[in-house]
Amino acid sequence: MNRSLPVLLGYTLVIVLLATILLPGCAGWRPIRDVELEAPPEQFQGEMPPDLSAVETDRWWIAFEDETLNALIDSAFHNNLTFTQMLARHQQAAAQLAISRASWFPGVNGSTSYQEQGFVEESNVDPFAMGFDPATQFAIDEIWNVGLQATYELDLWGKYHAKRQGALASFRASEEDLRAFVLSLSALMSRSWYGAVTLHLQQDLLESSVETFENNLTIIEERYRRGVAGSSDLYQARTTLAGVRAEAESNAARLASAEHALSILLAEYPRTGWTDGDFTLPQTLPAVSPVLPSELVQRRPDVRAAYQRLVAADRASAEAVANMLPSFSLTGKLSGRSIELQDAIDPMNIVWSAIGNVTVPLFNGGRLMNASKISEAGWVAQVAAYRQSVLVAFQEVEDALENNARLELALEFRTEQAEAAEASLGVAMDRYLRGVTNYLPVTIAQSNHLNAQSGLIQATYNLLDARISLATALAGSWMDDVLASVDIDDEGDLIEVNDK
Repeated sequence: MNRSLPVLLGYTLVIVLLATILLPGCAGWRPIRDVELEAPPEQFQGEMPPDLSAVETDRWWIAFEDETLNALIDSAFHNNLTFTQMLARHQQAAAQLAISRASWFPGVNGSTSYQEQGFVEESNVDPFAMGFDPATQFAIDEIWNVGLQATYELDLWGKYHAKRQGALASFRASEEDLRAFVLSLSALMSRSWYGAVTLHLQQDLLESSVETFENNLTIIEERYRRGVAGSSDLYQARTTLAGVRAEAESNAARLASAEHALSILLAEYPRTGWTDGDFTLPQTLPAVSPVLPSELVQRRPDVRAAYQRLVAADRASAEAVANMLPSFSLTGKLSGRSIELQDAIDPMNIVWSAIGNVTVPLFNGGRLMNASKISEAGWVAQVAAYRQSVLVAFQEVEDALENNARLELALEFRTEQAEAAEASLGVAMDRYLRGVTNYLPVTIAQSNHLNAQSGLIQATYNLLDARISLATALAGSWMDDVLASVDIDDEGDLIEVNDK
């Protein structure tokens, strides 16, 4: 039946208005479920280091006053390939959120088709005879079909509302994942850099020891030739020298691997030479402000991400239940058909139709019911994961506080050990040169001195590492500035936002 264009548009408008009126009322059949956490302790068991009491949280590594580290971390924020992957996944989450929001609107499809159909109009050929009569005449009809269809499913049970909420929660979790990665990347770069510097210092110590032991061996060989020293002294000196040379080669391999790892973090081919120069471990430790236990959950991006995944799992469960309920949809269609295209799209020849449809799931082999059970089990798992993330956050802070206190004392003891070992070596070497003892006490003193010096270097790094752990365990908000300054260009490279 043909209708005028105004009538047609009127019915279309009614459908759209009906969907618009019903949409705001689709708040979902179930509100978001929340999880009660046990009240955190009023204070952390460990105490904040006294030198941190009046410092505000910022980019904590600045306290090292190390321009090389500052440049490395900034370079990592603009080159690290894992960071690029994280940003790309965040873009996927943003696109998924946009897809979910498309359910606010009806789906509209247009179609056009052209058809030719022919038939014999005049022929003298016997239809049962073989052959073809050239005089046969055919007639061909041309038919144009045009159509426009709009479909909208009413969200009476909140299925699409829950999907949108779940997508939003997943998007927010992706944002928190980015913040958590930026935080961890700053710690990883600091540890990688100072780990390489530590190995470089160990290498300097070993090479210096090799040189000293070579000089000692020369002295002993001369004393042996003059009959002053015995063969046991000579063999002990050679044994000690060979052992230190072997340790120097092993440490050199570890240093090369550490420098290769630095290269990869900055998206470069592996190379060495990062620590060539006069680099030392910093004496100024990273500064963080004291944080109350009640504030920790909100400061930690990994905990906030776990909570958003909890919300997404709850919304997936709500959506799965809504899928088992009847669905209501509206379909409006405009169509035209004629042998001429201009006639097919003439408003006077357009035919419209409006259809209301109800679909009730009756039997699907338990698919929808089990899908609901899967989603509900996923929510239960996320509840446990969220609670676990909170406990792990507190564990990391308590571990870092305990390590800071203990390793600070350990560094003091290592310093005392190194000083005593150096004095002991001097006495042992003097007694040997005066012929009071053989070379065995010198060998023992040399080993103790080397181990003490090496332990002092490692203890310095260990305390540094503990302070890095404390700074990152307490988190903060400085990561937002980093995320606001970078993006991915069309070629998939990290760039400054102002460069776009």
